[in-house]
Amino acid sequence: MLNILNLRNNKETDNPAITVFMAAYNSGRFIKASIQSVIAQGFDDFELLIINDGSTDDTLAIIEKFDDPRIRVLNNNTNKGLTYTRNRGWQEAKGKYLAILDSDDIALPDRLHVQYTFMETNPDVAICGGQAIIVDENDREIGMYPVPINNEYLKEQTIFRNVFVNPSCIIRIDIIRKLGGYFDYAPAEDFELSLRILMTYRGANLGVPLIKYREHMGNASIRSGKVIEQEKRIISNIHKNLGVPITDRLVKIHHAIFLWRTEECSLYDIRELFLSLILTNRKRNIYDHSYLEALIFDRWMMLLRNHKKLISALPLYFDKILFQWRFFSWRDFRKMTKSSIKGVVTGKKV
Repeated sequence: MLNILNLRNNKETDNPAITVFMAAYNSGRFIKASIQSVIAQGFDDFELLIINDGSTDDTLAIIEKFDDPRIRVLNNNTNKGLTYTRNRGWQEAKGKYLAILDSDDIALPDRLHVQYTFMETNPDVAICGGQAIIVDENDREIGMYPVPINNEYLKEQTIFRNVFVNPSCIIRIDIIRKLGGYFDYAPAEDFELSLRILMTYRGANLGVPLIKYREHMGNASIRSGKVIEQEKRIISNIHKNLGVPITDRLVKIHHAIFLWRTEECSLYDIRELFLSLILTNRKRNIYDHSYLEALIFDRWMMLLRNHKKLISALPLYFDKILFQWRFFSWRDFRKMTKSSIKGVVTGKKV
């Protein structure tokens, strides 16, 4: 029987099963723990490829203190950014798989073992992620970063969310190569690539935690401006692929739903977007009709129940396209009726 925990006695190999890729820029505070979490893996048929992206702190000095033949370090002569560095990473990788780990995150001890086993036994899966434990800058566990595990319909779910925690992902390098690697969507280049992968290939999320995902000021600040701009570009691509008219207004509405900021939109605006997604998909057959329409139905019901300006949701509830009896629930209907009555009493309007 193959012992996947120790596939090779010689760790210095030109053909490791996995390249663990770590992009590092001014990561001195956390990178030591990240590297330690990789070299402590029970599965040892890997290389750890670290690309130092022009750091100006002690990142490189910390990396160089490690004496492990599985660690390979490359340096960008200046700070090139995430897209360039990630593309250099998969191009330089020697493994069959690329396992991503950010330089401030922690791989749990069985991560590589679990993902390698899954990918080898599921050759039709191109990308695989998992659950993540959220920790703060002091290593305190503060929650979970859940991801969907209904793997049959991951592609449909990307319409309203990023279905992967990127530093938990392992990807077949030949698939990255076929798709041309990362495009210029930093700092959302990982989301854009995973979306392209799922448009052609199968993906999966495992139901177990694989990493500790660190939240701190360094990564939280990225959400301002750049991420929002790139997420809207990605949503525009979704609309283009489906044949939805690309307008700033529809993209803005879609992005508000993506972030659960629906108070920024009217119910009629959201209805217009949902109808566009359903009707264009019925023509183009990009996504599974039944699952997509059930997904939209559930979102629509939730929005109707919780919208702060609701006076009477019943006419919207029974919209001739959004409402479908196959998704109907008397329980939801009772909640809707209760919300409508409350809206009448309080005098709130849609």
